[in-house]
Amino acid sequence: MKNTKLANAEAHSTQGEVEKADQQMQKMQKAMEEISDKSGEISKIIKTIDDIAFPDQYFGFRMQPSRRQEPEATVGLCSSSG
Repeated sequence: MKNTKLANAEAHSTQGEVEKADQQMQKMQKAMEEISDKSGEISKIIKTIDDIAFPDQYFGFRMQPSRRQEPEATVGLCSSSG
């Protein structure tokens, strides 16, 4: 009888611990889902920034040689007219 009461008490204690562990697992799973969602949102923002920045860089690099030529052409026009 004594062993039965002891086993019963241990079973109740174990059940309480299992319930706590289950609640913690559910919280952790929810947190991981939120992290995944936020990560997806961050990825979208980064993609948008890349989509905006890449054409600017492309056109910026493409226009640099012509910008370098403009001052030379302007100087040439000024010196020939003077």
